[in-house]
Amino acid sequence: MWSHYADFHKGFNIGYNESKMRNSGLFGKGGPIMYSDEYPHLDAFTKHTIESSFQQTHFKSKEWEYEEEYRLSKLFFPKPPTEADRTIKVPFEFVEEINLGIKISPKDQAEILKLANDLDIKVFQTEKVPFKFKLTRNQIL
Repeated sequence: MWSHYADFHKGFNIGYNESKMRNSGLFGKGGPIMYSDEYPHLDAFTKHTIESSFQQTHFKSKEWEYEEEYRLSKLFFPKPPTEADRTIKVPFEFVEEINLGIKISPKDQAEILKLANDLDIKVFQTEKVPFKFKLTRNQIL
């Protein structure tokens, strides 16, 4: 997923405290993403239900199935979600760790290390495992 979401290992990802996320009250539901070759049918003239809300937030194309994504989201019931509803600001205190990509720039790495040090967040450097199709990580802060 580094190639899709972190600019081919030049970026970073954030690890959140799952317990804090689940118990925060910021989210109304969670569940595994459903993968399909077909876009879910959403009928604007049918009564909005919890199931239709779930369809709007928990479906992706089958080509992403390897991600095995689990998603937390707001509960959009009884009204359908707006674009603004789909954004949740997660507090910094929910951040457990930051994982740096293999090719992150020295400038970006320095900025992240300073912020993480100020906020007492663990930082890991992602590295290739020699002669294997595998990544590992080592804590650097």
